[in-house]
Amino acid sequence: MKIKPQTKHAQRRSLDQRIRELVPLAKVERPGTGWIRGIRESLGMTAAQLASRLGIKTASVLGLEEREVTGAITLEALERAARALNCKVVYALVPETTLDEMLDHQSHIAADWTLKEVSHSMGLESQKVSDKENASQSDELANLLKWKMSSKIWDIKWIRKPGK
Repeated sequence: MKIKPQTKHAQRRSLDQRIRELVPLAKVERPGTGWIRGIRESLGMTAAQLASRLGIKTASVLGLEEREVTGAITLEALERAARALNCKVVYALVPETTLDEMLDHQSHIAADWTLKEVSHSMGLESQKVSDKENASQSDELANLLKWKMSSKIWDIKWIRKPGK
């Protein structure tokens, strides 16, 4: 079943709102020792005590802590360690801009690319449009692509906004 564009827009707005609440969390840096070791040590808990709570060997806890620091830990292992420390893992992808801005940006890239192809053909036929008209058409096409929520806009290479 194909999802209607209106439904996709509503879903995006809803998810954007939820993500906005996470933005402050995205600024929190992981401690240099990692969360597991940092919390364990802050609680005065030894690696052996955490190992006992997890039902594993002390060396495995040290390996777990090392894998967290290097980014090689699995989400499942992190959640198990969190439960043993009476904590909860907060996992999210937080975009650098809003989802709406990302979609708007990519729609404009796709529109510009499409019009550049058409403009080239028209130029060969001496039917080239003015820059002002081209900009207007680009905006109209970008809005249409954004509204239709066509996945084809993502076939065009992503270009980061300046300063991002």
